[in-house]
Amino acid sequence: MLWLHTQDEPMAASDLGAKALLSRSQVSRVIDSLQARGLVERTPSPHDARSVQITLTPAGRTAFAEANATRRAALAEVFDDLLDDEDITALQTVWNKLKRDAAC
Repeated sequence: MLWLHTQDEPMAASDLGAKALLSRSQVSRVIDSLQARGLVERTPSPHDARSVQITLTPAGRTAFAEANATRRAALAEVFDDLLDDEDITALQTVWNKLKRDAAC
């Protein structure tokens, strides 16, 4: 869901698997589970009849936002005493570089 959350457009299931380091069968099982819970939608690819695209549903975006807020709160408890504002800024810079390179 993390990869899907950052996408404005639907993502090919094969690309999602590559980004998440999952096999085709693993991706299929995860998507099946998320779809059964109403968190993602599968749509036929307009570019490749053999492929489907995956997108988060509004319920999926809500579920991700709630889980992400919980994760952030838990991490803040651990790192707030260890990192100052300068450390956080440096980590954000590195993270943004990694995300930019991963998108290529």
